[in-house]
Amino acid sequence: MKIFFLLLSLGTGIVANAQQQPDNEPLRIPYNRFVPLQGTPYTVAYKVDTTKKGIGTRHMLFLNKQDTTRVEYPDGSMLWDIHQVKIDQFHLNKVVALVNRKNNQRIHKHINIWEPPLKLYVLSSDGSTNQQLTPNVFFVNTYVVDSNKATIVCHGFFDNNANEKLDRKDTKDTLVYDLVTLKQVAGAVR
Repeated sequence: MKIFFLLLSLGTGIVANAQQQPDNEPLRIPYNRFVPLQGTPYTVAYKVDTTKKGIGTRHMLFLNKQDTTRVEYPDGSMLWDIHQVKIDQFHLNKVVALVNRKNNQRIHKHINIWEPPLKLYVLSSDGSTNQQLTPNVFFVNTYVVDSNKATIVCHGFFDNNANEKLDRKDTKDTLVYDLVTLKQVAGAVR
């Protein structure tokens, strides 16, 4: 009888700990990355989780003393990397976010962290505006910010056959965007 109560008490503890917490409670998620934004009172908090299943947070928080702004990304997204771009001569203070996002959820059930279809987003320094910079058919491998010209250079590939993987039918290209106007200034237009 004692063994039965022991197993019953252990079983209820495991069930209680395995319950899913709702996504609308952002402060309960254990964030492991914090980026203080220079020149603003904000700090960006997000969680990087590169498990085998590719489960991670799809939102970030802009924390301030007075308020908290939450920026959401669509289902199937995972935040990959966040950097601040601050160029004083162009009066530019933005946040660049690299987001792993699938276009077609029917093709892939989870995110493959070895061949990620990365999209580039540009956000304001307070999180009020969020704009996808690269087109849906272009996947970013690397990017560099040129602070002399206020441009961002993205190297990646166009997914010509829409399988969301890099293969022989895809074309590699380099796209250049102006960070002030957020318009493409060089590279192939599709």
